Amino acid sequence: MRRFCETDPQLSEVADACRTPSFFLSPYFFIPDETVESSTAWCEVTGRIAEEFGSLPSEVPKYGVVVVSRRMLKDSSRMVSLMRRVASSGCDGCWFWVSNLREESITQAELATLLSVIKVFRDCEKPLFNLHGGFLSALLEKYGLTGFSHGIGYGESKDVMPVVGAAVPTVTYYYPPLHVRAPILDIERSLSALSIFNAADFHRKVCDCTICVGVLKNDLRNLRQFGDFVLKIGNERKSQTPDSAKRCRFHFLLARRKELDYVEANTIAQIKADLSATRMIYESLPTFIPIRGRAIHLETWTAKI
Repeated sequence: MRRFCETDPQLSEVADACRTPSFFLSPYFFIPDETVESSTAWCEVTGRIAEEFGSLPSEVPKYGVVVVSRRMLKDSSRMVSLMRRVASSGCDGCWFWVSNLREESITQAELATLLSVIKVFRDCEKPLFNLHGGFLSALLEKYGLTGFSHGIGYGESKDVMPVVGAAVPTVTYYYPPLHVRAPILDIERSLSALSIFNAADFHRKVCDCTICVGVLKNDLRNLRQFGDFVLKIGNERKSQTPDSAKRCRFHFLLARRKELDYVEANTIAQIKADLSATRMIYESLPTFIPIRGRAIHLETWTAKI
């Protein structure tokens, strides 16, 4: 890795930082939840791995890894018990991955379990990271979550079981007011109902990042460039154009940076008030507006955080 960085003009400045890993991750196995017996057995394996891994000498931090079925979040006592065992092992912290957990679909019970898990590590003053998360994970940092990661354009949730033979995922436009991804067509259908009639309205109510300003160029009709598709020779279905995917990715990075800054600069009370106000705006839209139904998760988030 160091040799690779040394030969790259943009990465050469950080080549020295590649001499030592930032941390080590323990081996891990997926904990399913088909039956209590099977998940209990895999919880035991995970606990033993964390304890054995934590006992190894290391000059850099060692993190345990916990990967669970989403159904495990329905059993708070078992989840908390497992995480207490990992927290009390010799590991310096933990990365956890809840398979295929989309934050906008999380239930209040699941969110309550996550908060309990975070409390375990907060109380013992050890870092806890979410391997796949989004805006909700940023909010949970207010309660002790150390951090989270995601892909660029998608990857805020991921199924442990890989999808075989699937096409490259579409990079859907990230819609900042609701902190979700939404098809451009659905966004366009909602504009008039939201009193967005020009580019200035869009930048004030949706996004004013450099990418959005540059793409729209004071013409709201240019919004469709985030959702350009083309039918390639030999294919039966249209696929996203490279330029459209690139626009969506860069917009997402800027939107996420603004979200992180917003969370850091505001209290949880102010954030909850803002989310509630946004929910009221979108729930008042006509029922035939598709994006209206994408605000439901804001009620769950504000009820538990």
